[in-house]
Amino acid sequence: MVCIKVEAKFCSKLLNLVKGYKLEKYKLISEGTKRVIHLNNTIKHTDLREIPEETRQAINEIEGIQILPTTLHLGYEELTADEIFSKILPPNLELVTSFETVGHIARFNLSPECEPFKKIIGKVIMDKNKHIRTVVNKTANINNEFRTFQMEVIAGEPNFLTEVKDNGCRYVFDYTEVYWNSRLSKEHDRLVSLFKKNDIIVDMFAGVGPFAIPAARAGCIVYSNDLNPRSHHYLKENAVLNKCDKNVKAFNLDGRLFIKELLFGETKLNRIDHIIMNLPASAIEFLDVFRDLRLPDRSLTPTIHCYGFSNETDITKDAIEQGQKILGPIENATVFEVRGVSPKKTMFRLSFPYEIKREEESEVVEPPHKKQKTEL
Repeated sequence: MVCIKVEAKFCSKLLNLVKGYKLEKYKLISEGTKRVIHLNNTIKHTDLREIPEETRQAINEIEGIQILPTTLHLGYEELTADEIFSKILPPNLELVTSFETVGHIARFNLSPECEPFKKIIGKVIMDKNKHIRTVVNKTANINNEFRTFQMEVIAGEPNFLTEVKDNGCRYVFDYTEVYWNSRLSKEHDRLVSLFKKNDIIVDMFAGVGPFAIPAARAGCIVYSNDLNPRSHHYLKENAVLNKCDKNVKAFNLDGRLFIKELLFGETKLNRIDHIIMNLPASAIEFLDVFRDLRLPDRSLTPTIHCYGFSNETDITKDAIEQGQKILGPIENATVFEVRGVSPKKTMFRLSFPYEIKREEESEVVEPPHKKQKTEL
């Protein structure tokens, strides 16, 4: 290892220069008027050749600087989780060290090869992340209409009621009962930034409200829906928690029935600015609710934002073709690549204006069947 000795009065300057190269979680050592800073294992040579030349020159210009080789015996407290795993787990084990943080919960998707070591993996993650109190491993893929999945606790307390902060909003929910994806935080902010105050927003698959709540806080009127009764429960709770419940109208219906309620039922909206369809595994299929749709006394032209998955190289072409297969011709569409789900699978957002036309006098629209709705 390499260490740098510097006069105490120049220590702050040196720490700024070696930011990213300092051995984390290892305290400074005092030697009289000097301080000793240990560099991490990315720095192998005392000439600091691994550091950019400009920074290296600034370090060497500090008065009385000494750059020396050293040997340091590090304990558990000083090592990072990755460093610990590299020492205690089999060298050929492909460990998934990244995990999703959902409030106080860390969620892993461990490979079968990691199964014998899951308990120690969970313990290390808790030790090295003090805000984590529960570590879970996903044991099955999402395979139900409520988008929940099976999980097992591999460390900590079996407490799934958590609170998440996302883009300035707070969300409370039981992680075993609802769908939440922390990796969509930037997309939540990106889409809501397109909305204007007093816009009418329709959120067909709202979950616990990651689009609906910030939109409502921004002054939009949001008609939000989720088929999962528990998501509907927490959506209403989170609207109150974020003091925007007056702007959130919550429904617990099938997505297609929800749209028919807003257009033909007691709600009967005369304006919709944006429709959000964040159910990427099947949202494209729900576009059929708009196909050949006619209104008896008005027309509407909302912008539809439909999420989906693509395995193709040309994602824009594939996304538009998926939408047109269900809805027919789509014009003025834009496709945004939200995130890579796997090496060959990308989540996208297909956005386009769509006119819901007024019916001609010769056309007849069959009214929807009455369904029980729940509304704030």
